[in-house]
Formats: sequence, C-alpha cells, structure tokens
Amino acid sequence: MDNTVENLKTESLEKKTNVRANVKTKCGLVALIGPANSGKSSLVNALVGNKVSIVTAKEQTTRFNVLGIRTEEDSQIIFVDTPGFLARRYRGALSRFIASQTAESTHGCDVIALVLDVAIAIKDKQYIKRALDSLKNQHLDKIDFILLNKIDLIDKIQLLPVIEQLSNLETN
Repeated sequence: MDNTVENLKTESLEKKTNVRANVKTKCGLVALIGPANSGKSSLVNALVGNKVSIVTAKEQTTRFNVLGIRTEEDSQIIFVDTPGFLARRYRGALSRFIASQTAESTHGCDVIALVLDVAIAIKDKQYIKRALDSLKNQHLDKIDFILLNKIDLIDKIQLLPVIEQLSNLETN
C-alpha cells in the first residue's frame, strides 16, 4: 500500500511539473514616478492588493523605493513606488538624494508611469508643467503612461481640461 501511495504522489508531482513546464511565465517592472503626494503609494497598495507602502498626507514619507508585487497565474508585475519630486523650495542634500532615488528606480524598468494628482492639476495650471520640468531635470525623458490619480475627489467634467492639456503636450 505504501508503494501505491508513493506512485500516486510521484505521478501527481510529474503531472504538475509537466504542466508548469509548458506554461510561459512573464514578469514586468513598472516604475511609478511623480510629484510628492500624487498618490503613488496608495496606487501601489491598490494594484498589489495589500498594504506594502506607507500612506500619509505628509510629504516625502517614501524616501526609498518600495516594491510591490502582483502575481497572477502565469505573470508577475513588480511595481516600484518611488519618492515624489520635491517642490522648488526644497534644495539641498535631501532633495538631491530623493532625485537620485527616483532616477535610479527607472533603470531597467519595462514601463515608466507618471502619476499626477488631478485635483491639484485642476487648481494649479502649472502643476503638470512643473512635474514635466522635474522629469527633464532628472533626465527622465521616457514616460510610457500618464496616470491621473484621485479622480474620485473631483467632478468628472473637470477632467476634460486636464486631459486636453496633456494631449497637447509633445510626445517623446
């Protein structure tokens, strides 16, 4: 009887191994970059389905890159939650350190997504320009997606001018 149980275990293991051997797995690395408090950490937590990154209203809570991994049947997406861009009023060692963390986080990424707080973009017409200027200053020219975050905080009709402003930008 022990021999039969062992044979069944071996057969089951072989079937599982053969099935997994035929499946092609995929993995992608996605960097979420953007201004401070644009909701990058909340977005990573939502996309991963767990709290992996701290969320607070205080600026610069994320000072180091935080990885969140979403796993599906045959794929994984690794999200990189990066420190936010500092406002112009911040200059010095912390500003340089955070800029270097953000720039380094994009190396080797398959996708780079710029996360913008749409509620701020509506109130401050220069918000998007400042965010894009910060990217240029950090030599981050390749943006694959622009994500408008926090749209639950605004009236949806207010989205149209922001989308129009973004659509008029030069593509790289």
